[in-house]
Amino acid sequence: MFKKPFNVKKNTNVRSSERKKFLSRVGEEVATAIGKSQLAVAGIACFNNVRMNLYVFDRQPLFFELDGECTPYPTVYLTWLTEAACPILYVHEKVFEFLENGADLMLPGVLKSALFPLPEIQAGSPVAISLLTSDAKIKGPVAVGQALMSSNDMIANRMQGRGVQVLHVFRDTLWQFGSKVAAPIRAIEIKEEIEPEEEAFPALGSEPAAKKDVEEVTEQIAEVAIQDEPEEAEEPAESQEDLLNRTFMAALLYRLTKSATFPYDVGQFYSNCLLKTLPDGRRLDMKKTKYKKFSTFLKEMNQMHNEGPILKITQKGKGNDMISEVHWWHPALKRFEVTDERITDEVTEAKVVGPVIVEQYAVTEPVVILFRSYGPVKKGDLLEAKDVRQAVTHYVKSQGRNMKKSVALDDILRALVPSGSPAEMDWNTLMQHIFNKMTKTFVIQLPDGRELIKRGKIPIITFLVQKRAGNKVVTLINNLAVYGFDLKELCHQIQHGVATSATLVNDEPNCEGPQVVVQGNQVGFIGDLLQETYGIDKKFIEGLNLAPKKKK
Repeated sequence: MFKKPFNVKKNTNVRSSERKKFLSRVGEEVATAIGKSQLAVAGIACFNNVRMNLYVFDRQPLFFELDGECTPYPTVYLTWLTEAACPILYVHEKVFEFLENGADLMLPGVLKSALFPLPEIQAGSPVAISLLTSDAKIKGPVAVGQALMSSNDMIANRMQGRGVQVLHVFRDTLWQFGSKVAAPIRAIEIKEEIEPEEEAFPALGSEPAAKKDVEEVTEQIAEVAIQDEPEEAEEPAESQEDLLNRTFMAALLYRLTKSATFPYDVGQFYSNCLLKTLPDGRRLDMKKTKYKKFSTFLKEMNQMHNEGPILKITQKGKGNDMISEVHWWHPALKRFEVTDERITDEVTEAKVVGPVIVEQYAVTEPVVILFRSYGPVKKGDLLEAKDVRQAVTHYVKSQGRNMKKSVALDDILRALVPSGSPAEMDWNTLMQHIFNKMTKTFVIQLPDGRELIKRGKIPIITFLVQKRAGNKVVTLINNLAVYGFDLKELCHQIQHGVATSATLVNDEPNCEGPQVVVQGNQVGFIGDLLQETYGIDKKFIEGLNLAPKKKK
């Protein structure tokens, strides 16, 4: 459905009442995971004229809903945020290639075992698909679709036939509409249950079913290359309550911190602080705790300590809890010690790589004969300037036309220079005439491996500074799209870098692709960003002199 680009017909922010109304449709746990982020509804039309709405929270598409239907489907971004988004099926990694090419999920490819139990699924409801990788880890979910039958029907059909109509996959155009982060990878969680001792001694004549179950689970663990460690297995698994308790403490101390501005929304704290503090490979499911709701946990947390409450909760309207104060002196916070909680985000110090622009020359019909003596060259092939010079030098010397500082022209060379030229010509002039007979071409190599080819003159990135109504100054940047920039990401960098608005305007004259409009004269900052961060050569930029002069 999202294999080809779609057109955005409208994109508007909605009122808080409409936002609450929508979130009431997706369940409390999902709403809590989303937090208090701003909701915008984007109406789009796909390439096959299918219309739908995208529900975008803080510029991240989390749901899509077909026009005329009442079922909001989660995007992969939401399935990464919370497991409560929809049921998940597991398949082998190789299946993703078929899903990405538009195939539906066939039930024989679904993993069904003690490690991967079949979840409860209703026909017509959303279903997510995760991958079991070759190194025995879980990747994703990487796809979302509509269940074509219920889980009971799947079992009744012996896991045969089409199970899920795939609507959206990782790396499609809907994923590109968001932040374009990679799919998460986590370890497989194995839960061992200790059987009662009396079951180890079955009655005479009974089938040793327990032993068979152990053997099946052992085989499944071996299949995913997980090594069993008996000594650690004897220790009881950590409960969801204990995980919630220690993650809550770490989130207060190391995520929220004393520098937070209060009151602080409880939903924002849960999604932006607590969930991000979970240890690697661990998942927190509030419904599996005795509290069921995060608000209930906060109330009990304040009551369970004899030293008094840890924080103060106030209500700002119905169902809108706020943290108004944290008692940082509290003994429970003083006693807390970090173990494997993630108290900081792992930031890879990867340098932003921009496009690489290579000047080349396309072989044309007049010069084909000249280059064939150098190698198998045909019309349209691209050569760098050094290769052109080597080919010309090779031809001249092989034909015996070299006269030290000049070249004696033969019929082939004479056809490439202006009529009336002398019989001998210096090397530089001859080379220039041959370059003029070829088509100058720019190859723009993008960081993701794609190449953009621009024949002839490449449009220059142009800065303009204009005054608008109310004496407001704006900076206009043209032709950035030619160089393969992700303009949404670039606008985001500008907004954070100089704390001003940056928007895109389509169909502007003298601009190839969308025009970037920035409030204020920001030529200096954006020029440095393009040159220093993305490595764009100064010769491809015009208007840098419009930057405001720095005060001495």
